[in-house]
Amino acid sequence: MISRPVTRVFILIDWFTPAFRAGGPIQSVHNLVQNYPSDQVQFRVFTSNIDHDGTPLNTVPWDKWHRFSSNTEVWYASPSTKRFDRIRHAIQAWNPDTVFINGLFSPIFNFLPAWRLNHPHIVVAARGMLHPGALSQKSLKKIGYLALWKLLGLHRKCSYHAAAVDEIQFIRDQMGANTRVFLAPNYPRVMPFMNATRNVSQPLRLTSIALISPMKNHLVVLQQLMRVDAAVVWHIYGPIKDTTYWDLCQQAIKQLPAHISVIYHGELYPDQVEVALQNTDL
Repeated sequence: MISRPVTRVFILIDWFTPAFRAGGPIQSVHNLVQNYPSDQVQFRVFTSNIDHDGTPLNTVPWDKWHRFSSNTEVWYASPSTKRFDRIRHAIQAWNPDTVFINGLFSPIFNFLPAWRLNHPHIVVAARGMLHPGALSQKSLKKIGYLALWKLLGLHRKCSYHAAAVDEIQFIRDQMGANTRVFLAPNYPRVMPFMNATRNVSQPLRLTSIALISPMKNHLVVLQQLMRVDAAVVWHIYGPIKDTTYWDLCQQAIKQLPAHISVIYHGELYPDQVEVALQNTDL
């Protein structure tokens, strides 16, 4: 039996485990490197040494390759290391088959690699950033950024990753109808089955784990809860990304009827997710 050569994938992302405050992209990449068979793909992840809020990641070594799993090494780069130069040198030394860029609007981890790396296979994961709702936030800055992206021809140089069917169209709406787009769902986080029993005499228990921002639609849920006659307790977990939006949510919470309760627990560390979900109905 002839063994298949192992594919090398070099991943660029602003924040990576143990960082968690940037939400879904961190978990998506974490799940990818954790679940992909090590005899098929080897990963190197180049990221920053901080979390989304600037908190240093003091539990991992900085500015050297760190063994994360059997098929993954991670470089947590401090700002003083001339990050893009380090990225370029690391790619030249390792010679990966694919450079996988996560996001579009980071100068060091997205734009400069897409523009200045001379690599035949660069894939950019949009990570929901080209959704019309996402583009409506800080829209002028993002429109200018995308205009420069296309002016430099990066929409033709790179291929793109869509995690859902509708994201294919969002990408092509911004990058052009002929843009190369690969569709691949994100790896889910695999957890054991929880056989919770619904107690109909108690309020319906809802739980959400997400960044607090307009894209997550907390306010829409609150507005609909005002119309619900049954007793409900909604547990909300997640970092507050948009304080103005959260202020609107808090105003809506104050207007809820007495049989609707909303409890905000703050941010949730990834290793606490299973515990948070054990006592919920939905």
